[in-house]
Amino acid sequence: MPKITIIIPVYNAEKYLDKCLLSIVNQTLEDIEIIIVNDGSTDGSLEIIEKYASHYKNIVVINQKNQGLYKTRQIALEQASGDYIGWVDADDYVSKNMFEIL
Repeated sequence: MPKITIIIPVYNAEKYLDKCLLSIVNQTLEDIEIIIVNDGSTDGSLEIIEKYASHYKNIVVINQKNQGLYKTRQIALEQASGDYIGWVDADDYVSKNMFEIL
């Protein structure tokens, strides 16, 4: 069981998503699960998500029609297996040791 599940809801975040995901996959804490929920994006977000998922085995992708932020987070929480939950928005990025310090 991973120590932390990081949940990233995504809706049309193509412009920011690469920087966000790079900051998550490069965390100093290695025992993490990353759940990315594509909430019906119509830009290139899904392609970016799939690229990362193909390279990192700890990424879980949920692709759904647009249901809004609340439902997206709820669906991700149901799938989470970590002892703790971390939230990162798709247009944000975090320092490389953020989750280890937390």
